[in-house]
Amino acid sequence: MIRIQNIKLSLDEAVSKDREHKNLKPKICERYRISKNDIHDFSIHRKAVDARKDRIQLVYHVNLSTSNETQLLHRFSSHSALLA
Repeated sequence: MIRIQNIKLSLDEAVSKDREHKNLKPKICERYRISKNDIHDFSIHRKAVDARKDRIQLVYHVNLSTSNETQLLHRFSSHSALLA
């Protein structure tokens, strides 16, 4: 399992838990260039509010289960992904 950090959603994208999970997966895929089919499962490890700017965002740390975790870990920087 890989823990990825700092995935951001706006308040509009995370109104409910259903929308939160629905909108997190594409953000993860886009940011880390992962196919949706490669993600087996993910869970929210931590959720925080970033209210420093005019636009309030929710920041997530997510535990991610994929088919090729070791290959993906080598592609990620050590600050954005950890082996969980």
